[in-house]
Amino acid sequence: MVFFFFYLGLLLWLFTLLAWVLFQPYIAGMLAILSAGAFIVHGTKRIPSLMFGKNMTKKENITLNSATSVDPTQGTVIAQGVIFEGNITTTGQVFIYGQVNGNIHAKDGQITVMRDGLVTGNVASPVLVVDGTLDGECSAESVEVCEHGRIEGKLRYVTLSVAQGGVLVGQMEHCADMQASNVVDFSHDQEDNQTVASA
Repeated sequence: MVFFFFYLGLLLWLFTLLAWVLFQPYIAGMLAILSAGAFIVHGTKRIPSLMFGKNMTKKENITLNSATSVDPTQGTVIAQGVIFEGNITTTGQVFIYGQVNGNIHAKDGQITVMRDGLVTGNVASPVLVVDGTLDGECSAESVEVCEHGRIEGKLRYVTLSVAQGGVLVGQMEHCADMQASNVVDFSHDQEDNQTVASA
């Protein structure tokens, strides 16, 4: 179906040659014009798909892979309507539909703040996807701020993607290599929590 107008143009061109050989110049001229029109239509349909089709497909795949390739059953889920007070440290994925008041550290996983999710605290992970609100210091190799996402605070990243509608408020620091700088120390926060708890 992609090459329909191309093949139609070839067929009309063959009829043009046949009409020319049979000394029918008016018919040959009309067929030549139709053949040229078919080639032009083929070109106008083909060029945009070559120019934009691959890039758009690649962009859609990146967004889908980063947001939906992770299985929520294999990670920590803070459900909608839940308010979690405290720090989360894990090696897997973290999905936040509700509210987290505390620090989150996903050592080898991905932190995803969903559309109605809210995080107030520091966040560190290799991959961070924000479609909700995050208020605090963030450190991630790959950061994606989606259409409804909002990050307020300090952001340290290697790669950053912000969709139209996404908001970044605060300081941003690009780091060439996060391997050495992706260490998060929550010991002070834990000591403060223990002091408050014991008082």
